[in-house]
Amino acid sequence: VEAEEAAFAAQALDTLAGIAFSQANLPLARRYALEARKLGEELHDTWRVSTVEHRLGVIALAEDRPKEARNWFAASLHGWVVLGDKNGIVQALEGLAALAARDGQPERAARLWGAAGSVRRVVGAVVEDEQRLGYDRYIKPVRTRLRERLFAALTQQGAEMAAGQRLVAYERVDEL
Repeated sequence: VEAEEAAFAAQALDTLAGIAFSQANLPLARRYALEARKLGEELHDTWRVSTVEHRLGVIALAEDRPKEARNWFAASLHGWVVLGDKNGIVQALEGLAALAARDGQPERAARLWGAAGSVRRVVGAVVEDEQRLGYDRYIKPVRTRLRERLFAALTQQGAEMAAGQRLVAYERVDEL
């Protein structure tokens, strides 16, 4: 019963973190997410931990903490790879792409979006409106800066790397 209650509490805290984030209360979102992650770790719930690590990456990105965001996105990617959760892998790659765009690395961002898009097509994952709105602000400037032809070539390159599994289970994203 205690484990079930802790799992419910972790889920509730993660939901509260999402609500706080949507209300632009980043400190509260961070606090809830860290509590949810701690419970997930205590339960050895890799799925919950990876979900919350991704959320912490999004929060850190919004707070303009790029190193922290990269660490959270990379940690979530590792968890998703361990679980074989391709939807989670897509989310982590998109988070890393947004971070690369924010850091002025448009070529890397385009390749990461290409890799994410390739995995997304394989699993038939749909981009939710909330996600689309969040990442559009990063994708549009990259497309503009690179121009459509180069952007398309780089996203294709990222897709080919993902399809060819040259990322070694998606953990060698630094090659993109």
